[in-house]
Amino acid sequence: MASVTAQQTYTLVETDEDAFDVCEYLLTQDLLALDTETHSNGKRGPKAYDGHLKENVLNFTDPFINTIRLVQIRSRESESFIFDVRKLSPDCGLISLKNLLGQKHITWVAHNCKFDFEMIAVNFEVQLEKVYDTYLAAKCL
Repeated sequence: MASVTAQQTYTLVETDEDAFDVCEYLLTQDLLALDTETHSNGKRGPKAYDGHLKENVLNFTDPFINTIRLVQIRSRESESFIFDVRKLSPDCGLISLKNLLGQKHITWVAHNCKFDFEMIAVNFEVQLEKVYDTYLAAKCL
């Protein structure tokens, strides 16, 4: 049996100008796939919460002790766009990304979306309006 390899293509978005242009394109879509990659902020214990202590149990999926490093977004027709949020300025590139994430007309598809939803809500102060979680869909089936 021959092995089949899919050609994976992506664009790394590292400048404010690229973030603006990519977000302008993605705003025209109604369904987008989403994934976030996070990294610990290096803090442990109650000080990790900086006043947001909600429970005594700390874990690696906690949005108060982890920060978003990369956001990957893909439309049905496009390649994947990987936003390096560390390289985008808060007053330009990140505003474009936050605006995109806050759109009410977009349905976001993600696996285990609870994680991405919480990370985006805490790190970007944006709530995704419509989500489709492939993990929950698989559990229901």
